[in-house]
Amino acid sequence: MKVRFWGTRGSFVAPGTAFQRYGGNTICTEVTSGDSRLVLDLGTGCIPLGAALAGEAAKGGSKRFAVMLSHTQIDHIQGLPFFVPALVPGWDIRIMGPPTAGRDMTGVLDSALNPNYSPLYGVENLAAKLSLTSMQEGDIQVDGFRVKVRELPHGQTKALGFRIEADGASFAYLTDVEYGQDPPPAALELALDADLLVHDAMDTAEEVTRRHGLGHASPEDAVRVAREAGAKRLLLYHHDPDRTDPAMDQLLERVRRTAPGMDIDGAREGTVIELGRPAVRS
Repeated sequence: MKVRFWGTRGSFVAPGTAFQRYGGNTICTEVTSGDSRLVLDLGTGCIPLGAALAGEAAKGGSKRFAVMLSHTQIDHIQGLPFFVPALVPGWDIRIMGPPTAGRDMTGVLDSALNPNYSPLYGVENLAAKLSLTSMQEGDIQVDGFRVKVRELPHGQTKALGFRIEADGASFAYLTDVEYGQDPPPAALELALDADLLVHDAMDTAEEVTRRHGLGHASPEDAVRVAREAGAKRLLLYHHDPDRTDPAMDQLLERVRRTAPGMDIDGAREGTVIELGRPAVRS
């Protein structure tokens, strides 16, 4: 199983030379195992991902994959109108996410592409074959992946966290979470003994208090989940768009001092991490 980061920022794009090492695109992560592919969130990172997938398809690569959205706030879907596979006939894309304000995924994404915001005038004008479904808590199979889906607190709403298993490895994806005092049992369940934990760390501990209710975690929150769940490796994610590369370096140095011996880094755009044994191709 391979995990690749195409976008690591939260809220809005961070352009410029001060954001090159950790990346400036909003969040999008790709998970592959053999010929199976999952895309987690459709921030602006999905735009270069889409170009890469189109290049692979031109050489005979698969045009079928699934997308799982942790939730549908703008930084998680703002790449969709520019995502090449959704705009070209011949692609088969399944998009799953939580119901929002009582609306299913078709209603949510259709409203984001309405004429006030997009020249696409709604999801019916996307050329790919799309399957849009709402997703509840549970354990599911998505192509070659086993996936645990759990609700996590995100300010006044909920976001979905995922645990993805394939090739004898486990990957926990917990973004846009705010715990208050203690991480909920669902967070620890997803991260239990995970080979890789990717965790929201948009705010410092001081910012979590000041921004209470906005739905984000601190590096200390991420470390606590990793430690209590026994995760083997921790990557901080959903970086503050104002946090420059040098500021990220300083934050990581401080966090590592609080958790000696723990494997901690910041998710970086373009990084590929291999987990478990290689998938067997049929």
